[in-house]
Amino acid sequence: MKKRITISLPEKIVEEIDREARERGLTRTVLIQLILEEYLEKRKKRE
Repeated sequence: MKKRITISLPEKIVEEIDREARERGLTRTVLIQLILEEYLEKRKKRE
């Protein structure tokens, strides 16, 4: 199940996310999801 959230980010970060998503051929949503999953996985390994 997926849950929708709304966040506010500085324009510069959104521009960087959009550029990275285009380069990878992903949507903004998918890229953010991958980034968060990677961060949380790394964090779990450190604990």
